[in-house]
Amino acid sequence: MAMIDLAPLSRRTSHLREASILRALTLKVNALDDGINLGQGVCDLEMPRPLRLAAVESLLHDRATYTNFAGVLPLREQIVRRMKERYGLEYDVGEVVVTVGSSMAYTSTLMTLVDPGDEVVLFEPFYPYHHTGARLAGAVVKPVPLTLGDDGIDWLYGGAGDDSLGGGTDNDYLNGGTGNDYLNGGTGTVFVVPAHGFDELLFPSVAP
Repeated sequence: MAMIDLAPLSRRTSHLREASILRALTLKVNALDDGINLGQGVCDLEMPRPLRLAAVESLLHDRATYTNFAGVLPLREQIVRRMKERYGLEYDVGEVVVTVGSSMAYTSTLMTLVDPGDEVVLFEPFYPYHHTGARLAGAVVKPVPLTLGDDGIDWLYGGAGDDSLGGGTDNDYLNGGTGNDYLNGGTGTVFVVPAHGFDELLFPSVAP
């Protein structure tokens, strides 16, 4: 049988073919009878019955088709209500977009805001897809390490941006940023961006 020559894969995806540490850990955990996987956010709880029934109803009523690109309106309205009631944050429904998980939200943000060569600041530790997604968008990834505090719980940033960071607010992006608060997904640390923006956060000694 003749071999079929496959088209070469793109260079920009070469890093995606590297072994995934999360998947490697999952295989090791699964090999243990009493292993508990803390490396991936895969929920093993029973799905609530109302969700199962709602999924069945959507199929019976021919709703298994494309929806509005921003998500169905009733869901976005409920998100607006919840954000106001729980967090005191007010949004217009037009400012809310529903995605297929946070990974898709992150990827969509990168593809919308980042051009090849732009600098993306990732606070370490971060999830592997933060790095792979940024590189896929053509970004130059600049890791900035966090330090575990003396209490063994809080992760701290000393504000000592080094010379490898560009320091320009036009092409610096932070992993997990929304509005003026930036949540580091790997640790749960929340940064509040100062009045002068990223430069004051990353370079407090030289910011105006």
